[in-house]
Amino acid sequence: MLGATDSVDDGRLSDLYDYPDGLQSCWVRGNMIASLDGGATDDGKAGGLAGQGDRALFARMRQEADVIVVGAATVRIENYSGAQMSIAQRQERQRRGQAEVPPIAVVTHSADFEHDAKLFTHSEVPPLILTCREGADDARHRFGALAEVVDASGRYSDRVDPAAVLAILDRRGLRRVLTEGGPSLLSLFIVGDLLDELCVTIAPILVGGQARRIASGSGESHTRMQRSHVLSDDEGYLYTRYLKAN
Repeated sequence: MLGATDSVDDGRLSDLYDYPDGLQSCWVRGNMIASLDGGATDDGKAGGLAGQGDRALFARMRQEADVIVVGAATVRIENYSGAQMSIAQRQERQRRGQAEVPPIAVVTHSADFEHDAKLFTHSEVPPLILTCREGADDARHRFGALAEVVDASGRYSDRVDPAAVLAILDRRGLRRVLTEGGPSLLSLFIVGDLLDELCVTIAPILVGGQARRIASGSGESHTRMQRSHVLSDDEGYLYTRYLKAN
């Protein structure tokens, strides 16, 4: 009813989710999933909402990114590991001039992780721990060679500044930024006017209860977005991509 439809193959999927060419600064893409009634989790985890198509897009966006930025709570709740890339995906990344595997960059005030977490034990690339100035030395002492700890404070030494995070990534040439949340981190990027695009999968699932929204925090923003595209599949999922309006 919304007009002509067609099928999307893997090659066209790459075109739909590639980053702008010639980036001179970080481009931040958010990728989140929500239920029909607005919940960001099912039984406490975002993975409970995912279907086959969403997992394919999740992998596609990771394949395109230079770095995957996540919040500490999401790492703990979803038991994050390092990104996994097939031989074909590694070759494609090499052709684009990217490292074979994008690192995980964790935004955290306290760096409160267990040493046997999959973030450290199931990762080819040591994660970046982007923490505040007050906790950086302690985190370096605790994690040693397991991770690279970086001070990402701004004017306040007891918290991470999302603009400082992007400045650090930019200096490292990690400009194709993918953030997978969670809601608090996404809200920081939104309120700071640092989010360039948002991809939201709408799952054909109702969850009710007290599930959080995909963005939640104390700040507010009013950022106009424009639709890039909307895809669907036989399971009834909707895959939306919105860009910041000019």
